[in-house]
Amino acid sequence: MAGTCVGGPSRRAARARWGASAAVAALAAGLVWAPGGAVSASVLRVCPHGCAFTQIQPALDAAAAGDTVAVGPGSYAGGIVITKAVTVSGAGVGAAVISGGGPVITVAAGPVVLRGLTVTGGHGPGDGGGILNSGTLTVTGVAVRGNTAAFSGGGIASEGTYAPGGPPVSLVLRGGTITGNTAAGDGGGLFTAGAAAQATVRGTAIRGNTAGSGGGVAAEHSAAMRLASAVVNANTGMDSGGVAVLSGASATVSGTTVNHNSAAFTGGIDAYKATLRIADSVINGNTATDPVSGFGGGVATAQSDVTITGTSISRNSAADGGGVEAVKSGVSITGTAIDRNSAVQGGGVALDTRVSVTLANDVVAGNTASAQGGGINLGNRADLTMTGTSVTRNTSGGDGGGMYSEGISASAELTNDSVNANSAARDGGGIFDGPESSVMLDSDTSVNRNRAAAGGGIDVASGTAALNGATVLHNIPDNCQPAIC
Repeated sequence: MAGTCVGGPSRRAARARWGASAAVAALAAGLVWAPGGAVSASVLRVCPHGCAFTQIQPALDAAAAGDTVAVGPGSYAGGIVITKAVTVSGAGVGAAVISGGGPVITVAAGPVVLRGLTVTGGHGPGDGGGILNSGTLTVTGVAVRGNTAAFSGGGIASEGTYAPGGPPVSLVLRGGTITGNTAAGDGGGLFTAGAAAQATVRGTAIRGNTAGSGGGVAAEHSAAMRLASAVVNANTGMDSGGVAVLSGASATVSGTTVNHNSAAFTGGIDAYKATLRIADSVINGNTATDPVSGFGGGVATAQSDVTITGTSISRNSAADGGGVEAVKSGVSITGTAIDRNSAVQGGGVALDTRVSVTLANDVVAGNTASAQGGGINLGNRADLTMTGTSVTRNTSGGDGGGMYSEGISASAELTNDSVNANSAARDGGGIFDGPESSVMLDSDTSVNRNRAAAGGGIDVASGTAALNGATVLHNIPDNCQPAIC
């Protein structure tokens, strides 16, 4: 009989509890209850037995804008399409499970709210295996797991038109998890793209996803994305493992942990022709696995505008730039620790080809390079301005324990810095200044207690070095080579 629950006492009790919680959830959703008990918006209940609906799509078809579809414990068919401003409120992750479909949920309206659900088993023929959004969507406390997309956004794809002037598309993720999703294209966990697309991810764990670029997350084609207090962990990709910001997109990463991601070319965060802001975050243990072309174990930037503040970049590895690698970019790094990273060249930081980088009040410490530039490596037309920064205890298997500069028109200007206690197996324990490059120090800079085969402090190999009263002392075997400091 309609409205009657079926089953034993424990099942009736469970459903009664769910009914009460669904009513509370409806109130929390902002439903207005009129005097006398009438409501201005309806709650349509879905459950396997005893509710008006046994599946979600018929309830959505019957709903009006502003209604809530309350989904009880059980498993439900995916492939649902939301074309109205509704809330779909589930009984909780693991309790209310929507599975299958291509994608599982399509959102083409707004505002739409999804909460307390598991979204799984979707196989998108294009973008979006779990959720495909082209409207205004808020997702709270939802698990998106085990979905696939033939193109991008294995877990979630949120995208608008690529040309300016299209309707706005918005995605807000709060809490929940995005795990074990796969995309053949970009954004294994999450993909957002389009000139009018905005995505905000807060307090969400994005783990174990796989894609071409951005195994965890990808923002592309002028989309704007914010990651706040999130975790991007153990994702894998071909081009980039953790986060990819590409093709005119912009991203702000704050209070976020990006760790143990891997890809052939960039391990943690990759910015290409993009704008990237990183603040108060942890970028740890990421790996670019290609032994020749892997660049930027922690952060890689090319043709981009990048600012990093108050962040820890630690224990990452790559062929070039174990911690940070920059090419043809403008990069500012302030109040950041770049430590215990490893690479063939540029254990901490690698700079190359028309790049302008500012390091201010940073620590570059304990990094290793098997070939050159244990702490910092400067290549062709790299311009480094360093202020109030400590380059300490870095190690090179070749030249330049602290800093290596040997590129056409490469230059480094050091002000109030310390390049101390670094070591190189060959020349330039503190600084190696090679042909066609220049290094300028000021009187408040110290190059002390470094060690190398020759030029324990500074090795000037036909480059130009201006000490300007800098302190160069207690280096082994000599402070400067071939000149005497």
